[in-house]
Amino acid sequence: MRVAIPLALLLICGCAKQEAQKSTKKDESIVGIATQEITGKAYQFHIPADWKPYDLTNDQFEKSINKVDVGKNPEETRQMLRQAKKSGIIHFMAFASQASDNFSPNVHVVVIPSGEKDLKVHFEGAKKQLEQYGKIVRAEIDQPNMTSIVEAEIPAGSPPQPVRTMNITKVTGKQAISLNYSYLPSQAERVKPAIDLAMKTFKTN
Repeated sequence: MRVAIPLALLLICGCAKQEAQKSTKKDESIVGIATQEITGKAYQFHIPADWKPYDLTNDQFEKSINKVDVGKNPEETRQMLRQAKKSGIIHFMAFASQASDNFSPNVHVVVIPSGEKDLKVHFEGAKKQLEQYGKIVRAEIDQPNMTSIVEAEIPAGSPPQPVRTMNITKVTGKQAISLNYSYLPSQAERVKPAIDLAMKTFKTN
């Protein structure tokens, strides 16, 4: 399991066994695949039904992590997950059920308190952050839906290899909420339904 944590961006590589998710709802009508509905205090979105979810805000998180055998070095992985939880801004993670090239596509949710209502400010901030670590391959604002999208390719792991990350952000005026997908370029076709699903279902409360 290879891990790199540049600032709030979390690239989590490897496989993980399933833990309790916030809520589950089977629905094949959105993008033609079975899905799970994930509902947090500030957000809601769907992931594929076979992705493995982790709720970092769960009171039983520590107990569940101690039971999980994740990656080649489970204790190192558990420490990484504790660090993510300790950050206070990473609320949720989910992993694709199958890895390839020793990398499991994944998503994590970042919730940051913010009084800044201008989506463009957050958009430029995400671009600047990702440009420090890699190459921007897509950057756009969907103003009617108050959503920004920044996609970049970032070296990660040991030995390093390019990892594609997509940041999808919505701003409520009180919070900036981001879904952050990480995957290898070779996994793009496989991950596309999951990202399409997020784009269609991502809502803020």
